[in-house]
Amino acid sequence: MSDLDKPLQYEAEVPATLDLAEMAELTIRGITNRIDPAKDHMMYTRDNFYADPPHMHFLWANGQGIHGDRH
Repeated sequence: MSDLDKPLQYEAEVPATLDLAEMAELTIRGITNRIDPAKDHMMYTRDNFYADPPHMHFLWANGQGIHGDRH
């Protein structure tokens, strides 16, 4: 058997289980923390955390195009 026919094997540490409750909590927190009560509970839809300083944007559409607001 040539080296190309041998399966690739390696050791890795992986969690014993997938904690769906924890993943759901993180997802809900990520969605709800993007809402701004001061802006009529509008959700930030764009972000740039690599920028200096990091910022998020509101984007909304109406019959006249797409509009935005940066924070």
